[in-house]
Amino acid sequence: MTKSGRPSLLRDIRYFGPDREYLADAEEVTAFGRRLALYLQANGFSVGNWTQLYVMPVPSAVHEEVKTETWMGAGDLDWWLRFARVPVPENFPLLRSVDRAAVLTDATEKALCFFRPDMTSDIAKASQYVQENGNELRFLIKRTTFKQLRLDVSVGINAYPNPSVLEVLRTVDNSVYQIASAQLHVLDDAWDLVGGVTEKAGEVVVSPRKSFTAQLASDRYGGPLRFPLAAFRTVSQPLPSIGPIRRI
Repeated sequence: MTKSGRPSLLRDIRYFGPDREYLADAEEVTAFGRRLALYLQANGFSVGNWTQLYVMPVPSAVHEEVKTETWMGAGDLDWWLRFARVPVPENFPLLRSVDRAAVLTDATEKALCFFRPDMTSDIAKASQYVQENGNELRFLIKRTTFKQLRLDVSVGINAYPNPSVLEVLRTVDNSVYQIASAQLHVLDDAWDLVGGVTEKAGEVVVSPRKSFTAQLASDRYGGPLRFPLAAFRTVSQPLPSIGPIRRI
């Protein structure tokens, strides 16, 4: 629950096995789940007070309904997450990676629709959009606007082992688009590394948030991220940008 009393926005979707360990061989669908969560979040999607959805595929020979549970079975301790046990074909563990990903994508939609049956059409459309655009999606974290210049800092989510990227878009006079990017050690660093963005002395500087953990993250990158203007390349059209979004 937010401080204002409104339900929380969805922040993350991940995938777990029967023993509540991260599901193996699921890198592509894990990236899909995180993209879908942020896309839905940017559109004001909520599943209640909690923010994290963990999809757990359960092989079954018969039709079963989606079931939900907390991590420890104590709601006060697990206010921020829910497991969704979603029935999948009995041969799920034997499927090829691409077929497993298709099953998990469908399971994700079923889980979301279980919690929000009033939004089944919106969920299906969001899932389709994210699948079609994949790693070309950018999620806006910070925007600063000057007289004739706009600076957008966004994150692009890639499937492991490919690194996710922090991307800076310079928009000049609403017509010239220039892009520079930096690889992230881990995706979650993006929200620590971006507290502000400015342009001065021939470079764009992305400064970290003002917190202890953000400073630690920034130190791992050698301090604030700096992008010389010479590092920017001009593009005819930027990649699709969604947001703004909040920290995962």
